[in-house]
Parts: sequence; structure tokens; C-alpha cells
Amino acid sequence: MTAGSQFRPAPPPAFGSAAFQEALAEVRGIVDTRTARQDSIAKFWAMGTGKLIAGFWNSTAAELIERHRLSEPEAAHALALMNTAAMDGLIACADANGSAAWPTMPGSRGCSGGSITGSTRTWG
Repeated sequence: MTAGSQFRPAPPPAFGSAAFQEALAEVRGIVDTRTARQDSIAKFWAMGTGKLIAGFWNSTAAELIERHRLSEPEAAHALALMNTAAMDGLIACADANGSAAWPTMPGSRGCSGGSITGSTRTWG
């Protein structure tokens, strides 16, 4: 990497623009035609309020560590890799949400799923 912004996503399309309407139509098309399997997958990944993604992955890793009978050093290595990847994702999410490209709306959900309030940024 040469800069922290190297992989930052572009800002969302302007509200009401042709690009916004196209993206909205795409999302609505998926929502209106999703299969029971797609709905089940979405519900699995939609973590409940108050649950942290890192906690979910630590629990998942612990189950896999036990299932595959990893040694203590192997388990520590697996957890270190998994938590490093989770932290990288959290940092990237916070960077994108905190940049001018992705202003945060009051009451929206942050990277950890917690409510964000008091934002001085607005959409538009």
C-alpha cells in the first residue's frame, strides 16, 4: 500500500441522480426476487444488534480450532491471523465512514453495529 486511502470506496451517487436511481432499482430487484435460500443467507450474516463481528469470528475460530485439534501455538497463530484480518476490515470500514466520501447519518449503524449519533456530516 502506498496510502491509507488507496482502497477507499467512492462516495455514493447523489440522491435522486440517475446513478442513484439505477442502484436503487438494482437493490429493489434483488430484494423483490430473492429466493428462500438467499433470504436465509442474508439473515445468517445480519448479526443481531449488540453483536460484534470480531466476537462472531472468534467463536467460529474457536470451534474450528477444537474440531481440527490445533495445538496451542497453531491455535494462537490462527487467532492472530483472524483477528488481524478483522481489525484490518474494521479500520477500512471506519476510514470509509469517517472520510468526506462517506458521511455518516445520525442514527446509522457503524462498523461494530452500534448506533452512531452526533455526526456533523450530512448526506448530499
